Amino acid sequence: AMRVLCADKTGTLTAGIMRVQPGIDALGRPSSEPLYWAASHARLQAGTRHLIDQTLLSDAHALSLLTARGVPAKLDELPFDAERRRASVALQDPQGQRWLVCKGAVEEVVALCDRYAHDGYTLPWDLASRRRMRELTRDWSRQGLRVIAVARRPLGADEALHPGKEKDLTLLGFLAFADPVKPGAREAMARLRERGVDVRILTGDNEWVAQSVCEQLGLPVRGVTTGKRIDRMSDAQLQRVCAHTTVFARLTPLHKQRVVMALRQQGSVVGYMGDGVNDAAALTEATWGSRSTKAWMPSERRPT
Repeated sequence: AMRVLCADKTGTLTAGIMRVQPGIDALGRPSSEPLYWAASHARLQAGTRHLIDQTLLSDAHALSLLTARGVPAKLDELPFDAERRRASVALQDPQGQRWLVCKGAVEEVVALCDRYAHDGYTLPWDLASRRRMRELTRDWSRQGLRVIAVARRPLGADEALHPGKEKDLTLLGFLAFADPVKPGAREAMARLRERGVDVRILTGDNEWVAQSVCEQLGLPVRGVTTGKRIDRMSDAQLQRVCAHTTVFARLTPLHKQRVVMALRQQGSVVGYMGDGVNDAAALTEATWGSRSTKAWMPSERRPT
């Protein structure tokens, strides 16, 4: 009975086994700084580690940098959340300097930076450097690589850590992670299309990565929209957009839930496939929130 299948990308359509690429600074020069500070961040944060953090802590180059330079001491942290799309940690390096280190989605982290590191210097942004930075990250994304930005700033001795402190940062550079599609995923997409199931990609990653994955899957892309655009749409407008959109990118969990609701309100029986906590709201909406779904379920299987 399912007519639309919404699918998360990372770990669902992709293998979830990442490889980190050599780091670069804001203008593309090779640099070990993003990798060292991102690995330090991953080592010090509390709670369940994201796939990117697991990759950093299993990478031989990252581990050798931590061994050679030392692991900073943790002072405080701001965990990752899907709204901020970044995480920060306050730490003290082996030389005694206190830092706020921030890593996360490129757009969100770069927006907090008023300067960048390049060739041993800290420089203010200008139009040429910003253009070069955007070209680099988009080129990586179009290759299907997942890109994160790493930034930092000195932290005062009595300075408490809270989201308002994530500002006036220096961009150290970028790290890219390769996450290939799962074996058999392309064939599965073809079989779904043969059976009349329309597949939509719902992801927190940017639109270029998502479109690259669609290309690898052989999934035609009819339209692309982002979470920021969804924020400006009424429910009726979102329903119209969902009718001709394949890729929904830069989404929060609530964006994913709204897309599933909009598709369901069009009268479609909607499935959802995802493996992360960010997928919980959408999974619930697809599986239990739909009266149309309950209508075709056998009575003994209908949720109470």
